[in-house]
Amino acid sequence: MKLKVISLIAILFVLFQGCSVLKNSNLEMVQLTEDFIEGDIFAESIDFYERSLIDNPNDADASYKMGFALLNTKGREKESIQYFKKAKELSNTKKARGKYIESSFQLARAYKAAYLFDDALAELSNLKAYVEKDELLSTIVDREIMKCESGKRLFKNKINFTITNLGDSINSKYQDHSPVISADESLLIFTSRRPNGWTEEIDEDGNYNEDIFYCEKKEDGTWSKPKSIGLNINTKKHEASIGLSIDGQQLFIYKDDDYGSIYTSFYEKGEWSKPQKLGPNINTSERETHASLSADGKLLYFTSDRPGGFGGLDIYVSEKLKNGVWGPARNLGNAINTKYNEEGPFIHPDGKTLYFSSKGHENLGGYDIFKSTKTEFGTWTKAENIGYPINTIGNDVFYVPTADGQRAYYSSARSKDSKDNDLYLITLDSVKRSDITVMIGKVFAKCSAEIPNASITIKDTETQESYNVKPNHKNKRFIFIAKWGKTYKIAVKVNGEYVFTDKLTIPVDNAPKMMKYKTIRLDPDSNCE
Repeated sequence: MKLKVISLIAILFVLFQGCSVLKNSNLEMVQLTEDFIEGDIFAESIDFYERSLIDNPNDADASYKMGFALLNTKGREKESIQYFKKAKELSNTKKARGKYIESSFQLARAYKAAYLFDDALAELSNLKAYVEKDELLSTIVDREIMKCESGKRLFKNKINFTITNLGDSINSKYQDHSPVISADESLLIFTSRRPNGWTEEIDEDGNYNEDIFYCEKKEDGTWSKPKSIGLNINTKKHEASIGLSIDGQQLFIYKDDDYGSIYTSFYEKGEWSKPQKLGPNINTSERETHASLSADGKLLYFTSDRPGGFGGLDIYVSEKLKNGVWGPARNLGNAINTKYNEEGPFIHPDGKTLYFSSKGHENLGGYDIFKSTKTEFGTWTKAENIGYPINTIGNDVFYVPTADGQRAYYSSARSKDSKDNDLYLITLDSVKRSDITVMIGKVFAKCSAEIPNASITIKDTETQESYNVKPNHKNKRFIFIAKWGKTYKIAVKVNGEYVFTDKLTIPVDNAPKMMKYKTIRLDPDSNCE
């Protein structure tokens, strides 16, 4: 999803006015700018300040700005350390107190960017003593200390994983991000700034508008070549894929309209429908950015910065009412939400594990990825950082685990050769499998190439909870999630009449990740005359 860029006035305020402004809130403005600005303007300024420092090597302001530009240029963060050191040294006077504070703060952040956490903590400790009488600055420094302490702990306890770039057949030289997948991994949908989406027009940075593309899994296990999802969805504006139902037939889309809103589209008879904006319980006059649908289709988890939350973007949940409308939204509470932004919620097909990104909690970088588990009482456990090196000192968002929980699709600018995001598949070496199985059934109609509209009900025989699924008209498959040790009743109706009923029991332990269910005939009594 396209992050909104802070105004040019604010950028220039920080970059060219530097730290000589009078307000203590300048430290806060620096943080805001780094969080939201894209890096090109910094990269372009490096040559300018490099030349300036040749002529004036003891210019504290130019040293600071050079360091700031390097810190915000991918692959050159560590180079900023020497310039912040120089700026701090040259600003150690009463008159230049503001510049000294900012140079020290940014030096600590540069150490952190280089994963030199002890150096960062030492710098911040000295800075904390220097600004201890200023409540605002002390709060900002304390927050950075917490990040460094978290980072040191996470860095020490690295998780084992294998990360694989999805390759040139899927990734492009443009931004590719926000992957979503069906539970059986037969469909991958993502957002890209490549051509061939809707328009061939490019912006001043040489980028095409964000459009949505898809790939299908071929019989040999490889992905098909990406295709535009179609003109019903892609427009001359920006669209981003944010959520997908487990069967791959309902897509949630972010559109950067007047406020930033969530839309949905359905795959029907071989094409995606025109997106419809979700109702007022989901979309407000504030910003809604991301959504994730539960496996049974009854709960929608989404982000909003509406009033009444904990601050910034919070994660909410809405339950679908009997009339099909999404009900009132409920904030997930302070186990999940903080006074900072939360983003990119993903509710796992197990229905109890929520993955999301946050700038709060105990994090290392900007956005880190966390997970929380819903208890039997409906509350959420304390958010847990999923660890380094999946989480980095940068912004890590839009993490989509597979149904087995042992892999995840993810977008990141991990390549040192490019600032643009690619799509990756992460394999987690030590993660226990989820206790669910993806069931894949199929329907057919002997007397017609087109299958009739069928209602397939999946009922848990213990809890009596049920939900409906529908077959895909293109591949005639239907998908549902079965929990280990459970027994389900499957009932199929066509035109209001039952044509099939069955019971299915899943093994208690180590059931297959995916199981093929029966092929169901939808016109069993027809003689095809």
